Amino acid sequence: MRKTMKRVLLNCNEMGRRWLGQLATRGLLAILGVVLALPMSTGFAQDEKTEQEATEQEGNGVRVRGQLVNTESNFKIDLAEFEMTLEEIGKAPELPLPANFESLTVEQRQKWYQEFQASDAGKRYQEELAKADAARKKFTAKSDAEGKFVFEGAFPGNFGLFGQKEFVIDGRTFLADFFAEVPVGDGVKFLDLGAMPLEIRRILNVGDAAPDLVLQAKTETQAAKTVTVKELGAQPILLCFFTLESLPRIQAEVDAVFAEKPEQVQVVGVHLDTPTAESTKQLAALNLKWKVLSTSGLESAPVVIDYGILALPGFCLLDAKGKVLMNDEGFYEALNGENETMRTVISKAILGQK
Repeated sequence: MRKTMKRVLLNCNEMGRRWLGQLATRGLLAILGVVLALPMSTGFAQDEKTEQEATEQEGNGVRVRGQLVNTESNFKIDLAEFEMTLEEIGKAPELPLPANFESLTVEQRQKWYQEFQASDAGKRYQEELAKADAARKKFTAKSDAEGKFVFEGAFPGNFGLFGQKEFVIDGRTFLADFFAEVPVGDGVKFLDLGAMPLEIRRILNVGDAAPDLVLQAKTETQAAKTVTVKELGAQPILLCFFTLESLPRIQAEVDAVFAEKPEQVQVVGVHLDTPTAESTKQLAALNLKWKVLSTSGLESAPVVIDYGILALPGFCLLDAKGKVLMNDEGFYEALNGENETMRTVISKAILGQK
């Protein structure tokens, strides 16, 4: 996710279905947003009718075009050379989850998934998944200096359009990416997607100094609200990014980490629901024992971008000096290991074990 960085929850899409088998076992993802194309007032000089006629004459299938746009005024991005893929969304075999999957803890889900992978049924599923992925048609293109791009040869059906590019500002690495679902109707020869807004997130690498937590951005009417990493204390910190909807998926595990404090780790929650009287009441009713920081909400709190959170719940593990021991992606990759729990993952990371 994320997007938010203007996603709803967060960076996932139908094209990623081939990865969702693993993600589903974590119980991480709530409802994931899709970035749809926005109308475009200016752009290509050729009008739609002329282009459609030309495309029909060429007989190259459907021509799909659009233009990447940067809506984030804080970031200057070179729009050229974005590598993009237009990929057919085909039917993928569904992961045969047990009927009680939603009620299982993360550890129980991991156990089920590991056993399923090792089973004959799991191996057949992986083979079917690989065949479905190989059968999908894919088209590639690169954007020009203005962010414009064109795909040739598409056909009626549903496609996912995605791409990304890393860039560095003041020694910090960011990722600009986008995703759109592109339905191509029967008889269509030309499709203009218009403006494709880029989503930008920070990439936190292991060893990076953790950024301070900007819980609320500065506006004309209010000051920024920031908690520094130093204020969190001089001990390992597990940051847990959550909404009220996503918290039940991992609350038991986080509560256990707080109670047992493996390697003296402290838990700090970052609450990402937009603050309202109702959300405040619901949060208080949970009676969480660990420290919780409130934000201005998922779509506006800079901390979501700064920590590169893709899906909720999200995590980042910091060492006692405020450096990143494990980012969100690494945390969940480690959880996929055999017999790993949130507590063992934290202990190994702090002790420098693999």
